[in-house]
Amino acid sequence: MRSFRWVHVAMVLAMAAAAATSLGLVQAATASGEGAVSSFVPIVPCRLLDTRPDTAVGTRNSPLLGGETVTLAVWGTNGSCTIPSSATAMVGNVTAVGATQASYLALYPADAAQPTTSNLNPTPGQPPIPNQVTTGISATGSINLFNFAGSVDVIVDIVGYYTPAGAGGPGPKGDTGAQGPKGDTGGQGQPGTPAVNPARIVWVATNGTHPAAAGGSVAIFASVREALASIKDNSSTAPYVIKIAPGTYTDTTSMTMKPYVDLEGSGEDTTILKCMCSNLDFYTGAVHIGANTPMQIRSLAVLIVSTSGAVGIEIESAATSPVSLVHVSVTASSSGSGYYASVAGINVALNAWANLDSVTTVGTGGLTPSGLYVNNHSEVMAVNLTATASGSGTPGYGVWLFEGNAAIDGSRLQGSTYSVKLDQSSNIRLSNTRLNGPINGTGASCFNTFTILYGFYNANCTNP
Repeated sequence: MRSFRWVHVAMVLAMAAAAATSLGLVQAATASGEGAVSSFVPIVPCRLLDTRPDTAVGTRNSPLLGGETVTLAVWGTNGSCTIPSSATAMVGNVTAVGATQASYLALYPADAAQPTTSNLNPTPGQPPIPNQVTTGISATGSINLFNFAGSVDVIVDIVGYYTPAGAGGPGPKGDTGAQGPKGDTGGQGQPGTPAVNPARIVWVATNGTHPAAAGGSVAIFASVREALASIKDNSSTAPYVIKIAPGTYTDTTSMTMKPYVDLEGSGEDTTILKCMCSNLDFYTGAVHIGANTPMQIRSLAVLIVSTSGAVGIEIESAATSPVSLVHVSVTASSSGSGYYASVAGINVALNAWANLDSVTTVGTGGLTPSGLYVNNHSEVMAVNLTATASGSGTPGYGVWLFEGNAAIDGSRLQGSTYSVKLDQSSNIRLSNTRLNGPINGTGASCFNTFTILYGFYNANCTNP
């Protein structure tokens, strides 16, 4: 008979656990009767109480008497159950064994009033009667068990419990909705901040347009000369930049710059201004920067090939601010001879003032070629300068000063005759510079200046 009894109880427990598991989220009642969304947690069935003396589990090993209420702790480890303190209700089975009188049993939260309803109704002589029970748990984690009449042994098994439901994780992204109607056009926005100065930029490219062919102004010019001609309002308060795309731009006559109009190429190796010129004298360069023309040339190369005089960049006459050359390569060459075949990569003349930074200048052929020629009370400040001159049967000077002054640092100077030539009360200060060739003339001072074999000059540049 005992084996039948336990098979019957096990079937009931399994059915209760399956039923409870299917609940998921429910509205669990609290002691006050208020509802709160809870989540069911199924567990392996465990025994909280068995009052029978020979199989006692929990804190009671004797039957409940009529009118008796027993308080059972649920939270923590009690009997063979371990229930967390987050549990707000329990689900289980209550079984009555050996009732001496007709009675009823009631389970309810320990901090709630005893209900007038029953969970189980045992009678004398009947087999063990189980019933599924769901009851809230008190705020201190306990439940009450009440027997109405007679004496009866009671078994309480727990198959799960409820805890407050937390927020779930984000659900899957829903389908994209249909396109909404087009909104109304917004109002006029506030004026933007002024553009970076200079705002006036003119573009030149090999695939640009000649204005004459286009019948007027164009977006991108085909030559620097045409871009210069288009600029009419340049001033100290309205500066321009002519930006030149990669390519070789060939001309046949000297090109005169304008004040406050900079030239900016795309690199010394990619933007080349080439002049296939003839009948030029020593004061007319392929690029001519006249009196009072403050401006800068950067990131390009200038090449002049001439049968007479050849000057790559010619800077002349006093200015309130210097002309600057930055990352510029200049090569001037002539196949001519005689007085009008003088050659200089860069000629700074007639009280001019120039700053050179990372400049390479070469003069070759013609009469007395020089890489850099500074004359007529002009002044040059140079850093990272490479100045070279070569010629056949004629003197060649890397830097030639004729009534000129220069301060040169971190540079390399080389001439076929002299690295530096000083005439007519000229002065030069050399520092951290390598000379491939001697210095000729007086007025030089040296600091950490050395030969190609690293023989160092003294302070007055006496040859080592």
